[in-house]
Amino acid sequence: MRVDLKPRKDKHGKQKAVERLTGARHLRSIVVFAMFAVLDVLLFVLALQGMAWLLILRGALALLTAHLAQPISSLRPWSSRQALIALTCFLMPGVGGLMAVYWSTRVTKVQGAWMDVPTAQEAYRSPIDWGGVLDVVPLIDVLEGSDPKRKKGALLQAQSMQSEIQVPVVRIALDDDDPEVRYYGASLLSRAEAVHSIRIRQLERELESKPEDVETWNKLAEEYGQIIEGGIAGAELSRFYLDKRIGVLNQSLSLDPDQPNVGIEKAQTLFLLNADEEAEQEAKRWLETSDSDVTDRALGVLIQIAYQRNDQQSLVRAVQQVSDRNQLSEAVRGLVHLWEGGEKKA
Repeated sequence: MRVDLKPRKDKHGKQKAVERLTGARHLRSIVVFAMFAVLDVLLFVLALQGMAWLLILRGALALLTAHLAQPISSLRPWSSRQALIALTCFLMPGVGGLMAVYWSTRVTKVQGAWMDVPTAQEAYRSPIDWGGVLDVVPLIDVLEGSDPKRKKGALLQAQSMQSEIQVPVVRIALDDDDPEVRYYGASLLSRAEAVHSIRIRQLERELESKPEDVETWNKLAEEYGQIIEGGIAGAELSRFYLDKRIGVLNQSLSLDPDQPNVGIEKAQTLFLLNADEEAEQEAKRWLETSDSDVTDRALGVLIQIAYQRNDQQSLVRAVQQVSDRNQLSEAVRGLVHLWEGGEKKA
């Protein structure tokens, strides 16, 4: 199958089209959209006969079909092509399903592997992407594939972009069979760590001239926290950064003990260091505060400790005391949902 890329000039300065051959297909999309196309036509005919409410049902089914045909997640966002196919399927009763089938048989050009790709990089036009919109393949799909050359190209391209990387996805490259893929993945993670390291050195220089600046100490603790939470350092260096962070938090609290948020961050860091007793004591210090948000975050630390100890009574008590679960971290909310699911099954 052929698709015209962005025209180039020949040696005489005239525009010439460049063709690209590819056999890429989207079998899953074709099958699912084809099944919906039959139902789409039937529902549209019935709607024209007076059953207009079927259009609402048809819209819901169109969205569900688009998701089944093109599964979407935070790690696998829809490309421009997939988004346009889904939108067409939803907005065009009667023919949307058929058009989705047609477009699913057309060429998809593998272009990049990031959340976004600059349009300056080989923009192209095809019946799929109106106006030369790029079709972007999520990085996780590339790294879980079997083409080492494509993986290396994606990782190299990622290094030239300014977007923040998805550390869990890039870490997939570290387990690849190809040593060059592992090297490029490690280089990308090192670059991400270097960004924080530069900021850490800047803050440390500031503290040399103003060692009693609490705000700067807190900013330094935040930088260490981002390295830890982002998983940039990995398990091998996480202990080092946790120790550094706990030292910075202690220094901040020694200068200003009345910092509930910093105290809770200290409790969370102690928990990650497996110092459960100290973490529990630090978290309980802030339970009596008048700020419910602070109390909920302190309870979040206690929930993690109780869950790790398999202390059902303490876990139930802490969960019941939480006034707003949105104040809990995503990890803690996940633990609560997991525990509640187990309780319902029991």
